[in-house]
Amino acid sequence: MGATPIFETFTSMGKELDIGEPITPITPVTDFSNHSRMSVRLPETEFPPSLEKELGSSYTLPNSTITYINTATITPPRSTRSCETLHSPLHAPKTPSPPPTRSRAVLNTPTRTPARRSVSTFFHARPSSMFVEDTGSSFSRPQPLNDYTTTGGKLPFYFNAYSLPSGTREVFVQHPIVDKLLEAHIKQLRDRAWRLFPYPCVGMFEYARFNLRTYPLHRELLELLRTGAKYLDVGCCFGQDIRYLRTQPGIDPMNLYGVELRQEFIEMGYEMFLDRESLPSKIAQADVFDDNAWIYRELTGKLSVIHLGYILHLFDYNTQVDMVKRMMRLIDRKPGSMIVGKSVGAEAAGLFVHPTVGEMFRHSMITFREIWEENSGCNVAVYLHMGKERRVSADGKQIFQHPANERAVELEFCVLILD
Repeated sequence: MGATPIFETFTSMGKELDIGEPITPITPVTDFSNHSRMSVRLPETEFPPSLEKELGSSYTLPNSTITYINTATITPPRSTRSCETLHSPLHAPKTPSPPPTRSRAVLNTPTRTPARRSVSTFFHARPSSMFVEDTGSSFSRPQPLNDYTTTGGKLPFYFNAYSLPSGTREVFVQHPIVDKLLEAHIKQLRDRAWRLFPYPCVGMFEYARFNLRTYPLHRELLELLRTGAKYLDVGCCFGQDIRYLRTQPGIDPMNLYGVELRQEFIEMGYEMFLDRESLPSKIAQADVFDDNAWIYRELTGKLSVIHLGYILHLFDYNTQVDMVKRMMRLIDRKPGSMIVGKSVGAEAAGLFVHPTVGEMFRHSMITFREIWEENSGCNVAVYLHMGKERRVSADGKQIFQHPANERAVELEFCVLILD
């Protein structure tokens, strides 16, 4: 048998491998795209003479070179002897060779090769060469000639930039991946914010509800902002309602402002929406009880809408009075301007102690109207909507509500400037 024809029928699809003896695949295979090795089980005692004769040199295939490396050990019936590399002469036993047997080519499988007198040889294809090596029954994938996994940018077919092609987003949003990734993103930010300070609105994901949409005069608020009015979110947390307003047509984001006591929450807002470079609205740190804060220098008497979302109830009564007066300094006091928000109240007003916030005064509907009417310095109308303070987790396994003896309620309000 000549040298060249020995591997003529070997292809990357692994249909047949001629090793000098007839070889029949055990199972017909049509696609070997996920396999990089083929197992060839040779006779139990020694190599057939035809194989020994043929494996003394390299054989050339189109665009590739075949070389041979073998560290297998041949165990004859009565002695143990190591086999040198197949490209050197084999030291076969000098006993008469048995008749050639028919070998079969099989795919390497996870099962271990039995401990008996046999040789397993694996043909491992690489881009420019093929190696034959004994690796037991383990499966390993081919490695590139060089390690480009960390230097892919040096190759012309590794792109650094990516943007969604037309129509791609529409496909993804029809599958759970978008919702699942977004939920995980929101939750990990919540966990980090919780470690900064355990606010109830953080623990219950209130920052991801965009509560501004639920206020009684929500539609009038949007129409007012479309006229070019300025908006300030006090205690804006992640600035989520500013991002909501930015999505509404006709509202200039340059007229939207946010102030937050904790700079870390502002940074998390940029991380949540990934809009640090694209959001034109100003969101900055300040203490609203500091007369030198930037909001008083830049916005006094210029605001038409102020948002107090879950912030007024965090203080005692006297501090709330101070807060009301400060907000009235910031509002432009034009008819139709408004201060909106949500607050935890009670059926009977009083001072309560919260396990994380501390002392806080909760208003009834009567005392809430009184604090604004008595301290606004102008004619106002106070619109209130009262609901139960109760939250249920997304999986329905957790329910939060204040102790029954506190008779807590949730107040949605709008303080409308009349003249």
